[in-house]
Amino acid sequence: MPHYFVEGWRDGKPMPALYIQADNPDAAVARAAQLKMQEVTGVRLAKTTPPPAPPSKFDMLILLSFALSAVEHFSIWVISIPIILSVFGFLIKVYQKQIQMQAEIDDLRKQLQSGVGLHH
Repeated sequence: MPHYFVEGWRDGKPMPALYIQADNPDAAVARAAQLKMQEVTGVRLAKTTPPPAPPSKFDMLILLSFALSAVEHFSIWVISIPIILSVFGFLIKVYQKQIQMQAEIDDLRKQLQSGVGLHH
């Protein structure tokens, strides 16, 4: 059943257009009169908008590809966090060992300069 816009007046003032579903323009005017429209100035067929089309297979493929890419990206980060943490842990241990060895070298250097621990 088509829809119509019915324009008109009530109490000497213009009314907003009424959007009425009816079999024909005369039935739309009759319904407007029931809704207190006193003077009809125009009736026009409302352009119907088609229902939205379902997504195409291509759109669904793009969406699926995007979703899989997001999951892959997220899972790579989740998997790589322990690896990154272990690398940082290893680097910290190496740095601590370097500091310890530098302290030992400095201590040995002081001993050499003071002559302590030398046996001639």
